[in-house]
Amino acid sequence: MKPNDKLLAPEEATKEVIAHWKNQIEKTPGLDPECEYVEILILNEYRRIRTFFLTGFGALNELFYRIPYVLRAAVLTQASGIILLHSKTNGTSEPSQEDIQFTKNLILGGRLLGVDVVDHVVLANGNYTSIRQSGSISNW
Repeated sequence: MKPNDKLLAPEEATKEVIAHWKNQIEKTPGLDPECEYVEILILNEYRRIRTFFLTGFGALNELFYRIPYVLRAAVLTQASGIILLHSKTNGTSEPSQEDIQFTKNLILGGRLLGVDVVDHVVLANGNYTSIRQSGSISNW
């Protein structure tokens, strides 16, 4: 462990994630702002971002991504933890029931594989909602 490395709390990790999204994804040529995207952030044991993958894409109001795709990236990169980012085009960053259920299932799958699901952050119109911080899932 390096002297300046520390374990990020979920709130700190969320701030780092939003900065990453604005600096990396929003500026990526070819990504249509009218479509939804899912990105997985691969974290080291100190919850620092090691790398990231765009793992899901969608149409105007629908996404195509599955838990195996997300966890495969985590396992192949030997992630200690992951944060899922999900952009929405409907104007609200409030997670849907499908988002919450997906997150619950992802947490269960991550536990089986030894991957900590740190958060699932939903972004829309410059706003965001952390599903973890929202309290939508008990026993996180």
